[in-house]
Amino acid sequence: MRISVIVLTHNSAVTIQDCLHSVREIAEEIIVIDDLSTDKTTAIAEKFSARIYPRKLVSFAQQRNYAVKLAQCPWVLIIDSDEIATPELIREIKAVRSNHSAYRMRRRNYFFGRPEK
Repeated sequence: MRISVIVLTHNSAVTIQDCLHSVREIAEEIIVIDDLSTDKTTAIAEKFSARIYPRKLVSFAQQRNYAVKLAQCPWVLIIDSDEIATPELIREIKAVRSNHSAYRMRRRNYFFGRPEK
């Protein structure tokens, strides 16, 4: 399964490395749409060979749609720059062998450092 990973960023230097590190095994390409960060976000993304596109944020939907058009793989995973793909998720993605046109995944949200119930 060929996967393009898309990450929208804005001053995400604190979180982007962990995010990109978590998807490196499954990403055939990484696309970062950066909302004109002033920190080291893009420099960190470059270390992961990400294709970086500076683009002022108008709306998240517009940013995502723009990124999807740039994707060269038949599958796309959109992940927030402060999210991490767990090892379990990576194993499940690698094991997918079906004819479905889309997949849904559960997210574990944290609030003040604690998982939501």
